[in-house]
Amino acid sequence: MSIPLVFVKAYRREQYLSRLARREVAREKRWLDLWTTKSWPALLGLCELQIVGAIPWRAPWEFDSIKRWPEKRYFQRLVRAGIIPLFIQDGGIGTRQEKPLFLSDDLPLIQELPEYVQSKRRACFEFILPFREGYKKQPYPQYDRPRKAFTNALVNNQHGYRVCISAWHPKYGGPITIESNPAPDGNVPLEIGAKSHFEFLLHFKKDTVLREAKGETHLDDWSQYMKADSCPLLQIRDVDIVRVESPNYGRRRLDEWVYGIAQESGLSEIWTEQELKTTALQWIRRNGLELPGLDQ
Repeated sequence: MSIPLVFVKAYRREQYLSRLARREVAREKRWLDLWTTKSWPALLGLCELQIVGAIPWRAPWEFDSIKRWPEKRYFQRLVRAGIIPLFIQDGGIGTRQEKPLFLSDDLPLIQELPEYVQSKRRACFEFILPFREGYKKQPYPQYDRPRKAFTNALVNNQHGYRVCISAWHPKYGGPITIESNPAPDGNVPLEIGAKSHFEFLLHFKKDTVLREAKGETHLDDWSQYMKADSCPLLQIRDVDIVRVESPNYGRRRLDEWVYGIAQESGLSEIWTEQELKTTALQWIRRNGLELPGLDQ
């Protein structure tokens, strides 16, 4: 094969890969645009599909911790009650293997290596609770009192969990923070430990803060969760951001605990699994997309 022909083939290959990459970027944008829906059932249906891994593209906010969680049923039940999970981690002390969050173009070999983490971390669960003033703005007034009972039970829990609820209060024209007593400590990191691509080196590495403490969460600071205008229904003022933390490094299942509090407060399903799935799939089809195997 002549040298010019080699260059021609290489050029054509590069052009093909470039076109393929542009198509993938455009396709991903179409999936991201789905999250700009103005329908709560459609949005919650997308959330449930994302939780179970049925949507092959990323969401506007980081879903990795939710999708990695071994038990999804409590997330799904919370979504059907109008509660949207943002982030979760269990507590405990130990070593785990995970891939790096950021891949280096300069060190291609490192991209293929696993990453080991040896740490101690406090259990934490963050979620969104829509409709700050209850469900008065929606056709679900019967859920208004249970929803308020739910937030009160979280803040006044008897398990020692630290709770922070950030809400927009119309009386003050800005965000307010409701906290448990004692409140979450902004000086105690959620996770401390060491990382290495080689497990045997973990014992020689100094512990550092792997996940900062958050303390108060301000409703007007959405940048820590998602880009502006990427999900308008969640970036309005009629929502609460709720974070529940364990005060120690013991292993906890906060998803199950939060769901139990919701049930005890009478905050049951607003939509069924089938209703959310059907609405989400209809919305996906209207936007010219499909989910093979689900889009019946």
